[in-house]
Amino acid sequence: MKHVLVVEDHEVQASLLRFSINAQGHEVMTVESAEDALKVLQEETHIDLITLDINLTGMSGTQFLARLRAEPRYKEIPVIIITALRQEHYLNETKALGVKDHLVKPIVFAEFTELLTKYLT
Repeated sequence: MKHVLVVEDHEVQASLLRFSINAQGHEVMTVESAEDALKVLQEETHIDLITLDINLTGMSGTQFLARLRAEPRYKEIPVIIITALRQEHYLNETKALGVKDHLVKPIVFAEFTELLTKYLT
């Protein structure tokens, strides 16, 4: 069983992601802000994957990514961006911070399941 941290401030989207991840047999923790995600990472010993919205209240997803990648122990955690933002500069910014996969809302859950399989097996 793998552990996934979902950083999503939209309650319905967070619930759908949690359901999909649980259906794949993985443990899920959801938080509504990047600040809460940083707290979880300090407390949890092992996170295998993070799903991250860019448009968050307070610290943005890209600011969170920059802080995450600055810490050597978190540098290798795969991050899947799940966002409604389609502008190229957001995607380029997250790619520069080591993100390899993006899904644009509304997401296709078959594609999300493929990415879970890719990173969690």
